[in-house]
Amino acid sequence: MSSLAFRGSHNSPLGASVPVGGMSIELKMAGYMMSGFELNGPAAVLLGTTSTGFDVSWDPPTGPYTDSITQYEILYWDKDEECAFITSAGFLSSPARIKCLVPGHRYLVAPITWNAAGGEFPKIVSSVMVGRGTPPPSSGLEIYANYPTTVELTWAASPNAAGYRLWSHNVNKPDNISQAQNNTVEMTCSDQYPLFPGTWNYDWCVSAYNGNAEFAKGKCVLDPSPRPSPAQKRCPPPPEWCPAGSGPKFPGGGGGGSEDSTPTGPDGPVPTNSSRPLAYQHQWLVQRP
Repeated sequence: MSSLAFRGSHNSPLGASVPVGGMSIELKMAGYMMSGFELNGPAAVLLGTTSTGFDVSWDPPTGPYTDSITQYEILYWDKDEECAFITSAGFLSSPARIKCLVPGHRYLVAPITWNAAGGEFPKIVSSVMVGRGTPPPSSGLEIYANYPTTVELTWAASPNAAGYRLWSHNVNKPDNISQAQNNTVEMTCSDQYPLFPGTWNYDWCVSAYNGNAEFAKGKCVLDPSPRPSPAQKRCPPPPEWCPAGSGPKFPGGGGGGSEDSTPTGPDGPVPTNSSRPLAYQHQWLVQRP
């Protein structure tokens, strides 16, 4: 299974597995200062694209330990740049603007809340394609039944899409409406199982999204029954993260926020310069074994 390993540079190793884009992302924060782990993450997070980056806004979290919140950190990772590091920018309040990114590239976004004790675990919210608008509906959905309870779904790529959401519906239940699957996917292929009591009881639809901009679902297609002794079809594995083994690349910096939202890192305000346009930047290492 593919995974991403995020590595920081502080103390006490932590780890967790988070489903994103149809795969499990393994977060290994070797020593990231996470004593604020009990904090709730930012609420009602909204993510939108700009011509050279993205805007993200949120409501402050509520609950235990939120009375000492000091700042917020926005992690972002260029998924279309080989060997790119995860980068982050700090803000005192919502909203935040990240700029100087690559138009047409997709970025995974995850905010973190910091309080006097440290930072909570990153809250992966969505992906965004920089400089693009709402993607049109997906089309060309085809379904191939491998087994009575297993199907492969493929569809045509939708321009401007940072990812796709799958919807399913049991056609034998009149009151059953299409339900969005919990995980989003990035490729135009998805293996779905187990489908009880059989694949022929479900139809599927696909919608495309870009941040919080998501169009209506494409045409729904009913699952077929498996053919006698069918040839097996499986989605290809995700592409390698750094196939050439070249060195890491760093994206642009952050900006925006409210007028008093001075960029700041976990250790205090960070001066800006030409190499770090705005805000604190971690050297998070991303790996796909």
